Amino acid sequence: MANSKLMAFVIVAAMLLMPSSVVAASISISSVSLPATVNQGDTFTTTMSVSGSSVSSVSGTLTLPSGLSCTPTSSQTISLDSSGVGTGSWSCTASVAGDYTNQITAGVSATDSSTGSSVSDSKQSGLRVLSPASLSVTSSIVAGSV
Repeated sequence: MANSKLMAFVIVAAMLLMPSSVVAASISISSVSLPATVNQGDTFTTTMSVSGSSVSSVSGTLTLPSGLSCTPTSSQTISLDSSGVGTGSWSCTASVAGDYTNQITAGVSATDSSTGSSVSDSKQSGLRVLSPASLSVTSSIVAGSV
């Protein structure tokens, strides 16, 4: 009987000391914003909005096709506010005209604060880069008789 009371006490104590719930870590890209169209040679800003919970070491990256370049070129740290929302921005240049629809990959990764494992998300985006307009003028003089 004493052993069963001791066992019951140990079980109740273990249950009270056990965390009541484990919150799963999450990170996601809410949006990627950039212009739909730019002209060749233009500079534009790309902004990624992320949301997460129970994470640390949040970083964002852009994977680009040739013809587009952005700085920073490597990943950048994204700080989440108290509500778990943050943004990262890149300054980009369109050096080659073309249709880059769905050719930009925005990625975010973070570390689960409880387990240390990685969590991540990615989203495709893109834009069109137009060739600059050109104008050509030709003139000629016709020789006439006087």
